[in-house]
Amino acid sequence: VVDQWSVTLRCRFLETVSRDMMEKEICTAHPLPIGRDRVDLEGPFQGEGKDQTFKVTIRGFSCEPALLLEALAGHLREVPEDLCKLLIHHPYLLNESVRPAMWNMMLNIDGYFPLQLENGQAMECTVAQYFKQKYSLQLKYPHLPCLQVGQEQKHTYLPLEVCNIVAGQRCIKKLTDNQTSTMIKATARSAPDRQEEISRLVKSNSMVGGPDPYLKEFGIVVHNEMTELTGRVLPAPMLQYGGRNKTVATPNQGVWDMRGKQFYAGIEIKVWAVACFAPQKQCREDLLKSFTDQLRKISKDAGMPIQGQPCFCKYAQGADSVEPMFKHLKLTYVGLQLIVVILPGKTPVYGSIQDLATWVGRAFIQFISQLDQAHAYYLLPRGGGGVLGRGKRKQVAWPELMAIRKACISLEEDYRPGITYIVVQKRHHTRLFCADKTERVGKSGNVPAGTTVDSTITHPSEFDFYLCSHAGIQGTSRPSHYQVLWDDNCFTADELQLLTYQLCHTYVRCTRSVSIPAPAYYARLVAFRARYHLVDKDHDSAEGSHVSGQSNGRDPQALAKAVQIHHDTQHTMYFA
Repeated sequence: VVDQWSVTLRCRFLETVSRDMMEKEICTAHPLPIGRDRVDLEGPFQGEGKDQTFKVTIRGFSCEPALLLEALAGHLREVPEDLCKLLIHHPYLLNESVRPAMWNMMLNIDGYFPLQLENGQAMECTVAQYFKQKYSLQLKYPHLPCLQVGQEQKHTYLPLEVCNIVAGQRCIKKLTDNQTSTMIKATARSAPDRQEEISRLVKSNSMVGGPDPYLKEFGIVVHNEMTELTGRVLPAPMLQYGGRNKTVATPNQGVWDMRGKQFYAGIEIKVWAVACFAPQKQCREDLLKSFTDQLRKISKDAGMPIQGQPCFCKYAQGADSVEPMFKHLKLTYVGLQLIVVILPGKTPVYGSIQDLATWVGRAFIQFISQLDQAHAYYLLPRGGGGVLGRGKRKQVAWPELMAIRKACISLEEDYRPGITYIVVQKRHHTRLFCADKTERVGKSGNVPAGTTVDSTITHPSEFDFYLCSHAGIQGTSRPSHYQVLWDDNCFTADELQLLTYQLCHTYVRCTRSVSIPAPAYYARLVAFRARYHLVDKDHDSAEGSHVSGQSNGRDPQALAKAVQIHHDTQHTMYFA
């Protein structure tokens, strides 16, 4: 018994009333080079004046060789050329119209492209036909999508089966959360190991190749030893909690414990709901009930009591049910304070948006108008120093300072508070290591939290400093660089460094000091939330980065109108 192949071809003429069916079965003496699984192909076929559809079924079957040879005796022939062409150039994507579920538009797919001939004429050709004629290469999987390579303005499409991925290439797309976590764990090196590796590389390069000729021409000398400098560790702030006892927490190496403490000003939650997007097999009802009970207990201990059971608890099915579910909650439960959303896994993060100086001024007016009394000065930590060069930071700061000035004057003509404008930068290559091994902290051997450096490696004439405000969990800690671009309040270096370090302890998401001041962190979170307002609703979220990246060409007033906050959450930290 041998395995053979059966190919069944069915063609249906759609315009005929009787819908006659033509069916023809062809057997091959040898297996076809398309695999052993059953294959069903169906699609439109361009006829002369009539639209046709066809279906090809390829399957294997077993038969007796003697009977097969007897049946084929005198009738042995090659597989018809038209049938081979049909299998190789399956035209179900050559001319087709599709309507994606997330877009309100019809897309026409044309599988042909104009091929320029040597005589200057052009002919319609498919990718499979081109590779057959040009390289005598018969594609095995012509139905698969092509890879888009080359420049963005001039697309070049290659079949997947003719491409090989070169090992060791870097990924320029944004990694998922799981990929980022895996990469950090694989590449994170403790501070002593990184220090030793850097020193080894510098010494080996200087010994093997000698002084670099280009550096020598400019009179630059690279020492084999790292620069030694003097830093200091700032004292940790005292953190005031609420409750009856008004407990005070003192961080130790940037970490403190909240157990036995309550929020300084907690609220009571009376109306709340739970929406579970995890499959019911993964999150059973008893586990969900246990989770809500534990949540109520922990919230009560923390000074934010949650009363009663949730008014709504449902297993949501898929992304299509998100918007209807929230509309139902909004219309049904008035005064809903909290919605606990349980997800099956981490969700991807989409693009980013640009910040505009006009937004700064408008937001500042709303902020000042809510104050009970006018303040004499304002401290503005600003992120984004790693994107702009040192020379262009002042050019960016000046329009924002003017916008803030105008916002203050619009409230009161003589209201001119002092402003301190600081740029926070994390994207740099400076690392700090402990010269004394006994001063290393944690398993990673990093510098203590609160280490600040304002000499030797800083600018000789400008007001800047390095501050490592957080305790490194894994890998080598990266200190933040602070550059003061404007200071009406005449802060001393000690005052500004201490104030900056204290602000790193006010981030609400964790009981740890973070790497940049909390206001700068919150500004980034607000920007992340704002981009969702700017994504075109006619496109899916995968294009969010592309759409929002074109916001330069939009009207600033239209952008400000698009980012509107509900009046119930305007003056709350909803973004945190």
